Amino acid sequence: MSREPTDFKRFQPAQQESTPKAEEKWTAGARLQLGLPVTVWALALAIPYILMLVISFWPNDATGMRPGLTLDNWTTVFTQSLYRDALLRSLGIAFCVTALSIGIGYPVAYFIATRVKARKALIFVLLQVPLWTAYLIRAYAWRVVLGETGVIAKLLQRIGIADTPDWLLFSNFAVVIVISTMFVPFVIATMYPALEAIPPDLREAAKDLHAGRITTFFKVTWPLSMPAAMAAALYTMAISFGDFISPTLVGGPQSIMMTQLIFNQVGVAFDWPLAAALSLTMFIVIVPLVILSQRTEASQVIGLRR
Repeated sequence: MSREPTDFKRFQPAQQESTPKAEEKWTAGARLQLGLPVTVWALALAIPYILMLVISFWPNDATGMRPGLTLDNWTTVFTQSLYRDALLRSLGIAFCVTALSIGIGYPVAYFIATRVKARKALIFVLLQVPLWTAYLIRAYAWRVVLGETGVIAKLLQRIGIADTPDWLLFSNFAVVIVISTMFVPFVIATMYPALEAIPPDLREAAKDLHAGRITTFFKVTWPLSMPAAMAAALYTMAISFGDFISPTLVGGPQSIMMTQLIFNQVGVAFDWPLAAALSLTMFIVIVPLVILSQRTEASQVIGLRR
């Protein structure tokens, strides 16, 4: 007696056929949930820049700005020495702030991560205490410290220097110092977790291979902490480039930055097209630096993975 071949497809669960569709529906829903906020955020960022770009080509005269097409605003930005000098000065101050913040914050974070054995969390929190105070209040405090009757001036008088140096307040030096005090805690907060995550065994292995402290640092610690250092430097550079409070409170006539000129054009001269051109100039200058830093950080991470 012959038997018909068994159809095993009948015994397969019916859910297997609907699984791909379910996965496709889940993927579509996830894309919608992720794509909608990203799209709204992208539009919220893009629309103001597009409007600024359009307004930067509008003419402006005694009657106010009006729709049109002119290159006078961009010509003014790149031909008048006031704006060129302010742009270069803003870049120079941003570079100095970045170098000083990394130069102070990195060693402090390295010391806490590698040398401190107990109460690391307490020390880390204490170093973040300055961030609990408003930036404006700290800037005013530094104005008192760097003033003619401040602590530094009195210290200089005790060692025989009667006159307070001109560069101590209302100068580029004061601007760099005040902005740096804002970013040093951020650098420490960025570098400490990265340095803490480096396995101590790697440094011990370098010592077993007769590497000194300096060699171990540059061969082990520094390459592994480079991505975090680049991120901290990028954040410091981008934000300090557009700082407004410090140059206004502790800067002098030789410390005018781009943000102050933009504020004057918007709130005093009411020349919005020129202010838009100045703002976009800052954007055009800082974006390539951001891209370069991100590519350098990415290449460093890929090199470490290899």
